[in-house]
Amino acid sequence: DQSLYTIEGSTSTTKVPGGAPRFMLLSEKILPKRLDLYKVSTREGHREIRIDPRNPPKSIPMTVTRFDDNIYSLQPAEPLEPGEDTVTPKDSNIVFCFTVT
Repeated sequence: DQSLYTIEGSTSTTKVPGGAPRFMLLSEKILPKRLDLYKVSTREGHREIRIDPRNPPKSIPMTVTRFDDNIYSLQPAEPLEPGEDTVTPKDSNIVFCFTVT
């Protein structure tokens, strides 16, 4: 069975420049290696991603660099195209959304 996840609004309030943005993460609960980066679609005033367990969406590879005990840098391995993206922990409904300009 497919699942459709929707995010309110057609675009994120967090804007990042195109290319390979770098995100800093202070993490005490989320393991950075459990985070996945996905491109999401915009449709009818919201963002969405469809998950089919038989054919799951391919996550965008990220490079994770540890700076200190709980401080990490996350950066897409390849430049991101303009549009809507989200970072989410595996097996979670939590999403961190941003727009690549």
